[in-house]
Amino acid sequence: MKFSNLLKSTIALVGLFLSLALYAQGYAAISPERVNSLINQRGSDSANHVISYAKNSLSKSPSPLAKIHTEGTLPHEGIYDASVIAMQDINIMNLFAMTYRLTGDKTYLNKASEFLDKWIDTYDPSFNPIDETNFDKLILTHDLIQSDLSPELNRKAVRFFYVMANGYIERISKQSKIDIGNWQSHRIKLIALSAYATNNTELINKSKILFLDHLERNLNADGSTYDFHERDALHYATYDLEPLLEAAIAFKAHGENMFDLKTTKGVSLRDAVNWLTPYAEGKLTHEEFVNSPVPFDKKRAKAGIAGYQGLWERSSALLLYSLASALDPIYKKLSDSLAKISKYDRPYLFELEFQ
Repeated sequence: MKFSNLLKSTIALVGLFLSLALYAQGYAAISPERVNSLINQRGSDSANHVISYAKNSLSKSPSPLAKIHTEGTLPHEGIYDASVIAMQDINIMNLFAMTYRLTGDKTYLNKASEFLDKWIDTYDPSFNPIDETNFDKLILTHDLIQSDLSPELNRKAVRFFYVMANGYIERISKQSKIDIGNWQSHRIKLIALSAYATNNTELINKSKILFLDHLERNLNADGSTYDFHERDALHYATYDLEPLLEAAIAFKAHGENMFDLKTTKGVSLRDAVNWLTPYAEGKLTHEEFVNSPVPFDKKRAKAGIAGYQGLWERSSALLLYSLASALDPIYKKLSDSLAKISKYDRPYLFELEFQ
């Protein structure tokens, strides 16, 4: 596995742990019971879409990069384009893994295993949570197929997840000023999923503490997020909440209700979702980024990047309410209505994995 010197040092420090616990099965957010029940979803609309996408991707081979970087850059700048293309692999491996569970066809298991193995061997974590946020799908891929992987690949995966969780925790501990914005939300999502995937009690407990501490700092008493006010944009309210909802789904999968847990301000993650709901329903509107002090927001608006000027597009909350539906079915009606008006595909994989 290709790791930086820092990561090699981290691995050395946890070598004893890994040698004693060669492979202790854990799961990030999809329980073994859920995995085994997925074949019953075959024939559903979501399953049909996933199987079709996976079938059309069978000719693809993994093309992992040691580094990816899109944060703070526009298309055609730096390695933005190469990173976007490479990261399609993460979605594809997740499609393969789910299709294997829906069909039992080992062609898809072999493809998912190949992609997972190549990425774990090649990728060197940067601990930039914006660049790496989509690695949630790599972790969920492992949830889906770990029972059919070789012991060696499972050990490599657990080691990778340990480095991911521990590395992000270390960087948070060294922040001179605690980050209270969306970057921290994405860090915590990756920490929670990776921690549960390692089945490491210490990492899991740290992920819970970090999650709750972040809610204290990020959520206002009315349920609005720090980023909404900082950037004057519902775009960043959703981008703040989506990873926190996915982390809450991981906690729920292990018997923890973090969705309704109140901060000292008396506000919960559910309250934050409810604060956004009138906008998602179209009862309220918001002109995006008008008073944002961040130069990059203006740069993206000038470049014509969708969503960085004009009225907030409420269908962009489709993913958020699909995730919220996994925590409480009460949000499914709104999720379904947003899907009908959205130019984006439904998050079929998440729906199958979480709902």
